[in-house]
Amino acid sequence: MGCCNDNDQTNKDKCKGDHTCGQGCCQDKNDYYTCSMHPEIHEDEPGKCPKCGGMDLVLKSSE
Repeated sequence: MGCCNDNDQTNKDKCKGDHTCGQGCCQDKNDYYTCSMHPEIHEDEPGKCPKCGGMDLVLKSSE
């Protein structure tokens, strides 16, 4: 459950609406995470690129 959808005010206070809380609650349904070296990679959550394993995935919007 994402922090913005949680009734716990402590979690809501952690959410800054800028994707930094780590809960995925700020993520727009059009947003995705991709590798800067492998733009064909589209993931729902941050992490490492599954193709190269070293690059951090960065947030992008599919708008």
